[in-house]
Amino acid sequence: MTYKIKDWDDKYENAHSRKVNNAAWLPIPNKHDGKGFRRVAAMKNKVEIFAAWVLILQIASKMPERGVLADEDGDITTEDMAFMTGFPQKIFDEAISALINPKIAWLECDSMTVEQYSTAVERNVAEQNRTEQKGTEDNTVFSFDDFWLLYDKKTGKQDALKKYKRISEEDRTQIKSTLPAYIRATPDSKYRKNPLTYLNGRHWEDEIAVKKSDSPEPVGTMTF
Repeated sequence: MTYKIKDWDDKYENAHSRKVNNAAWLPIPNKHDGKGFRRVAAMKNKVEIFAAWVLILQIASKMPERGVLADEDGDITTEDMAFMTGFPQKIFDEAISALINPKIAWLECDSMTVEQYSTAVERNVAEQNRTEQKGTEDNTVFSFDDFWLLYDKKTGKQDALKKYKRISEEDRTQIKSTLPAYIRATPDSKYRKNPLTYLNGRHWEDEIAVKKSDSPEPVGTMTF
């Protein structure tokens, strides 16, 4: 689905910004008395929603078609937004669900009705809440950032990210559990599989061969 900022050209462009191809800033209205703004301000999670909204505007300002949340790789998802900004995906899910509401209508979505999208987002947020409530570190999702940092072989990042997005939470948890042993078994990163190869081949399921020391084990103790 493609998200669009409603009335982008009228509200978030001016005579100067229209002359710039690669925007480094954007004008944002400072009006606080509109009905949409007041409805957002009345929400329980208003701070998170408005923070997400500003981030969404910043992302939209850097798209090939400004105001349309899509680039050469396709639609920008809430997971993409989280990866691009470092903010939690949950706040983008909640913000989009609120902001496409016809009574606020800061965002538009062209591939499904508002009701359908809101239902999907509510289901996704509920699932995230259940995951957060599992309580132990082993049951939390192992993010791509965590994987990329630990794997430490910086090649093919974007392709690896696309693949990682399609990996289930169960598999991510297994990667989190087994990857440290693989890293220890290949201390020189040039001998590790490329990240995409590792993911495509489901190599987290492989048995890891531990290199034995070349030094002989002591047989006993000698006293003099």
